[in-house]
Amino acid sequence: MKVYTVKWRCNDCGAIMTDCQVLRRKHPFGLDFYIFGCCFCKEINTLRQMCSMTQCNGEAVTGLHDHGIYTWVCEKHFKELTEKE
Repeated sequence: MKVYTVKWRCNDCGAIMTDCQVLRRKHPFGLDFYIFGCCFCKEINTLRQMCSMTQCNGEAVTGLHDHGIYTWVCEKHFKELTEKE
């Protein structure tokens, strides 16, 4: 079974972080919502999800199920994974 890592890139400082490093807080004006921030530069609303494949830093463009696990992948890995089927 493959292990996928949820990764994020900050568009402000360029840092790449795992999902557990992302800063999360309730939105001060809408308590049903959350804001997400970079753990390095502390900017909010700058994170873009990265491809979940190991050692890939491409931006995620789509998601798919792989053996019962939903994962986000870049265009390159989407083509590779769907061609195998």
